[in-house]
Amino acid sequence: MTKVRLGLVLAALAIGGAGAACGDDASGGTTGNNGANNGANNGGNNGGGPGSALRYSGSPSIGIEAGLSGAIAVEYVDGSGSPISNATITWEVVGNAEDAQLDARTSTTNGDGVASVDISAGSLEAVFEVTASVSDPAIDPLPFTVTVSSKDAASYVVEVRYNGARSYVDKEIKVALYATPESCADFNPLAPGTAERNEQRGLDAQGFPTTVTFRNLPNGQKFTVVATALAADADAAVVIGSYGCNDTRPEIVGGSNPDTIVVEMTDRLPDVTGTWQVTSRFNLSEALPDSVRNILDPILDFFTDPAGTLVALAAQFLMDQFDLEAGSVQSILESVAEDLLDSAFEGNDTVRDILTGGGDISEIIRRFHLQGTMTVPGEAYGATGQITAAEVAYFNLGYRWRLNCDEGEDYEEDPTCGDAFISFNTAGLTPIAGNWDGSVTPNPDYDVNNGRIWFHELNVAAHTVDFNYGAVVAFLLEKVALPLLFDPTVDSLNALLMRFIDCEALFDSNLFVTVCETAIEEVSNLLRDQLTDLSFSSDNFTLATPATKPCALYEQDAADYGPPEPPARAHDPIFSAMGRDLDHADHGDLRCEWEATMQFSADPEDRSTFSGAWFGEKR
Repeated sequence: MTKVRLGLVLAALAIGGAGAACGDDASGGTTGNNGANNGANNGGNNGGGPGSALRYSGSPSIGIEAGLSGAIAVEYVDGSGSPISNATITWEVVGNAEDAQLDARTSTTNGDGVASVDISAGSLEAVFEVTASVSDPAIDPLPFTVTVSSKDAASYVVEVRYNGARSYVDKEIKVALYATPESCADFNPLAPGTAERNEQRGLDAQGFPTTVTFRNLPNGQKFTVVATALAADADAAVVIGSYGCNDTRPEIVGGSNPDTIVVEMTDRLPDVTGTWQVTSRFNLSEALPDSVRNILDPILDFFTDPAGTLVALAAQFLMDQFDLEAGSVQSILESVAEDLLDSAFEGNDTVRDILTGGGDISEIIRRFHLQGTMTVPGEAYGATGQITAAEVAYFNLGYRWRLNCDEGEDYEEDPTCGDAFISFNTAGLTPIAGNWDGSVTPNPDYDVNNGRIWFHELNVAAHTVDFNYGAVVAFLLEKVALPLLFDPTVDSLNALLMRFIDCEALFDSNLFVTVCETAIEEVSNLLRDQLTDLSFSSDNFTLATPATKPCALYEQDAADYGPPEPPARAHDPIFSAMGRDLDHADHGDLRCEWEATMQFSADPEDRSTFSGAWFGEKR
């Protein structure tokens, strides 16, 4: 009862003193320079004007040993950040302070805009708040955390700061004390071990900094302090968004008032460093400019009308060189070509079907696959998720061809049946290599119900590489399609035409035989040269992920699918895939997308714009 009465008396005295001070100010007023300063800096007593605010001057928390005292300080500034002097700050205890007491209910800001108050601890342990406020209702009160510890113990007062771009309002902040390890460098947030003490709380609208006080820690102990901000709600996914560690480890000394331990958190993005095996697929069939079609169409015409195309090529050359009558040359060559084609197709219905249909040939020429690696070195991946000058190298060329399907596989039903890859080096082609910039960002639209089930995504900025499309077409035609259609000796356009046009059988004259063979070689070289010239420059091929559809990064094993189960503890994502080579019943095509362009000449209209699909797997 005595303690309660004493508290009431002290409170009354404090209020009376504050009232007397206010009365003195009101009755006596201020004159001269003091009055001018009060009016200018204080904006009319406590009115700081728009943008004014209370800020911490020092730590937002204080630890006091029982029976001792400590000070709390606040700074009052206007909208431009300038100090407001001679303003009244009101202090109030919130919560159960046991027998701790404020030495005053109000104090006045000095020339630096700072006001302070002393607080005397009683004999009992306690944790409570003291708020600082001004009379302006537009300015939020500023809370301080006060911890009173016993004489044989003290507190760790931890202030968590974060200046990054992520929003953590209403998210969970976890602060933990670890006896071991002693060094932050040895601490693994993926396997943090058992904390000696931990606190987890949500941030209010004020956000950072936030303070956590661990009280009554026995003398002689010291701890590594770890703070973690969780990027998603605990019932959806507990993913570390930001992380900080402080290993100064001050020793607990009873009777002391330890400095606040500050933990600066930085964004902890998922680790995408290392090498990823990437497969990209493209189809240019609807996007080729006329200049390219004019070169490809005669080649494709051969497979849709072999006899007519051969006759046209040979007849045109013979008429130009020897001024022969078109009708006579045409009729002779048509008869011979039909006989030769029938002989070539004899007993091979598949070849006849492919040639006369032309679809498979068109597909391997206009559709192609690239297989290689995307590498993100450690030095290329910044702490904010930015990727600079990462590497890309495509070293395999892929195509789809029904003759590559194994027995029993259905080319029409299985979209991967007939897929094959050939090394660029083996093909005598230059591998595609370059650099790319990008970023890894949290997925802002995570919602398992709308199909965006991943938590992080990769953005790849537009980057150019050298890709000689014409040389690839020539290789696929001469070194892949023709040997598979006929036999290994037919591995060039020359050999193909020689197979169909037997110059010695057509002509008795050695001169005409020579002219015929020369014509075949010239026609073949002309077509091949036109193909290999289908490359405008060393940076003719541009790739980027669409701005509206970054590439999803998946954590699951390759055999699994679906959103990750909420883990038992916070963790960093460990990725296995960039996109998925999967068409899912509920979520559609899970492959990532490319926006691609290819330049074929200096003419800006001579450009092909098309899309592609790709996926990557971590090596």
